[in-house]
Amino acid sequence: MRAATASDYLDKMGYTHLPYVVVRHTDTDHDHVHIVAGRFDLDKGKRVPGDWDHYKAEAAARELEVEYGLPLTVSSWYKERKPPTVGMIRHERDTGQPAVKPELQDLIDDVSNQVDSLNEFVDRLEEAGVELHVKPIGETTIGLTYHFKGLYFSASQLGRAYTLNGLRTFRGIASPQDSAAVMDWWEGRQRGQESESTEPELAQVQNEEHGQPESELEPEFPTPAQPASQNQEPTGVDPALKELEVQQRQAQEDEDQKRKAQQRRQRSRQMEL
Repeated sequence: MRAATASDYLDKMGYTHLPYVVVRHTDTDHDHVHIVAGRFDLDKGKRVPGDWDHYKAEAAARELEVEYGLPLTVSSWYKERKPPTVGMIRHERDTGQPAVKPELQDLIDDVSNQVDSLNEFVDRLEEAGVELHVKPIGETTIGLTYHFKGLYFSASQLGRAYTLNGLRTFRGIASPQDSAAVMDWWEGRQRGQESESTEPELAQVQNEEHGQPESELEPEFPTPAQPASQNQEPTGVDPALKELEVQQRQAQEDEDQKRKAQQRRQRSRQMEL
């Protein structure tokens, strides 16, 4: 089964006509395999592209879980808080200095658990040395970017709980539901003209009639930018890549729909048995 699973995984990743080795490890409590594969397709005579391999790998793993009846897990882009990367862990180990990203996540967690409104949230962040940037992404999505210690992190890079919808859902922070109202509030705040009448109203939980929550519409892939330091993921906003992000986001949504359909078929087969 492990050999078949590894072969199916490579097929889903596009590594079809190339040499590979699968090694099983049982030296830990978690029985697992390692796959070492070439990148040159012997059939096509060219290199297999490796763009977004990390995300392709997670999508492939979710499909295999359904196909082989394995326990289902959650992809990293759906988690409330994204874990530190291997580079961050190595940086902390080698330098003894904490990575900035988890430090920012801890700070936001602490602040968001002590406030009830978006105004208070922004005020407390500024007091702690974090600058929040709010901008529209498309017609229905509001993107948040956190500036901390000279580095920029999009909300989706930190996790679902750090997006605007995530702050409402997971932290209970009141904010306008409508994207235009959010931008009106933000522009008013920027002009220094906010008052009690412009305090964000408590948002109601969005239902299916109003479409997907905004956090699910935010770009799911980190935006490449200028690397800031060894312990951070690439950040930034490149307008030239927005169209690519939209296409990748749509592709991910299509994959999610396929995965859900496969889960339904799997459950139906189990019920028949």
